[in-house]
Amino acid sequence: MWPAVAGADGLVYPVSFGAVIAKGRAEAEAFIRVDQDKALLEQVRLRAPAKRFSRFSGDGEFRRDGDLVIWDVPAKGGRLNYRATLKHRRNSGGYDSRVENKWAIFRLDDLFPPAGISQADGARSRSRLTIAAPDGWNTVTRYPSLDKRRWRVDNPARKFDRPTGWAISGKLNVRRDRVDGVQVTVAGPTGQGVQRVSMLALLRWTLPELLKITPSSPRRLLIVSAGAPMWRGGLSGPQSLFIHADLSLLSEDGTSTLVHETVHALMPVPAADDHDWIDEGLAEYLTLRLLERSGTIAPSRFLAAVERFRERGSQQNGLLTTQASGRVTARAVALFYDLDTELASATGGEVDISQLAEALARQEKPVDLDRLRAISRELAGGQALPSLSPERLAGFSQTAEM
Repeated sequence: MWPAVAGADGLVYPVSFGAVIAKGRAEAEAFIRVDQDKALLEQVRLRAPAKRFSRFSGDGEFRRDGDLVIWDVPAKGGRLNYRATLKHRRNSGGYDSRVENKWAIFRLDDLFPPAGISQADGARSRSRLTIAAPDGWNTVTRYPSLDKRRWRVDNPARKFDRPTGWAISGKLNVRRDRVDGVQVTVAGPTGQGVQRVSMLALLRWTLPELLKITPSSPRRLLIVSAGAPMWRGGLSGPQSLFIHADLSLLSEDGTSTLVHETVHALMPVPAADDHDWIDEGLAEYLTLRLLERSGTIAPSRFLAAVERFRERGSQQNGLLTTQASGRVTARAVALFYDLDTELASATGGEVDISQLAEALARQEKPVDLDRLRAISRELAGGQALPSLSPERLAGFSQTAEM
């Protein structure tokens, strides 16, 4: 037990997040424990759907209200226990959370759901993560480790540090390298054909270019990978990502799922509802730019890739969707190429897509078309940009046909 202490920025209360994983078992035993001498943390509100989080028990009062589990934390601290399901199959097939007999891959959000809190003024948490796995298994998270089972969770931007991002546990092969000051870790189950060395090589070329435009300075990037039955694609999380072991690191059309998801992981753009085209289109266009600027692909291949995207997206009118399809993303890539060209032309080459991407990633409010126009126009010195004009975006307000 860690007692609450007075920190430089106010009162600090320790929080322990823990879970126990068993071989081949879809349900994990999880808990949240708060150690405090007085009521610094008063209430925790977990967004915990019953089909994924169940069997709550523990200290103090707690109740379920739809998808919310509300825990009134005892003034002297306490523990909330529950079960979390680590098995989720996507609609398109394949799993993005799975526990096998030799390994497990999941997001820490699958164990510790998003939370809202009520706490004393000036208070903040000091959090640690513990994962107990079967004998012989190793566990890797994006956090700095305290030992083989514990990690320090620290996010200065949040008052309540909850573990997030991807994690992997099992009999693993792990490669680590430091790229431009970032510790990059690639981990996958043994015998799964994970392209650890090739992933690190590609990031040695492209990651330094991305770091030039990220609003913050990430210290770590975790890549987890496995083959079947995991979903055949790529998915990002905070400073971490999953990529299927069988995916090509560089496709024939000049794009890269690994680089695309790395952009999402290190430079997420808060897109408004139904504006996923902004986040996905910008990430895909930045991927092409990073590959071209790093010398991974030639300028001619970069331009040919943009034209292929333009052709594919030419018949796509509606862009409003919560999950951008290939055609929606394709039209958005062509739009961001045009916007990139116009920004450079309007500013004599002083501003391009790099500054726009950084400005969007810094936004605290979700970005929609109006906000994209306003930020772009400001960067262009007040000039209107044709690529974002109503005439060029005819049909934009329609819902995309998926």
